[in-house]
Amino acid sequence: MSNKRILPAFILAAVVGFLGVHRFYAGRYWTGLIQLILFCVGSAMLWPDLKSLEAVQSIEDYLDWTQSHPIHPLPWLIIGIPCIWAIVDCYLLLFKKFRDRAGQPMTRWI
Repeated sequence: MSNKRILPAFILAAVVGFLGVHRFYAGRYWTGLIQLILFCVGSAMLWPDLKSLEAVQSIEDYLDWTQSHPIHPLPWLIIGIPCIWAIVDCYLLLFKKFRDRAGQPMTRWI
């Protein structure tokens, strides 16, 4: 049985799970780092498009912007992976199936 508690891990996973913080809490540093890197890379790929939206002042500007900036699915996919992963981890935590670094199930809530 793990000495890590489910409640803090669940709260972390539900709030900032896409950053892998709950995995750092559980001692699963590599997978937490992978989640963090995926989110940061996807965000960095989206940043130029989001930054260019600041110049949009009207609906006409927005329509012009959408014509000149096609939607690229790759950044959204890269951001979506850690988000879906965090949802799965919430499910695993809720049903006491999530394991800590030593492979022990986290079974105590508090």
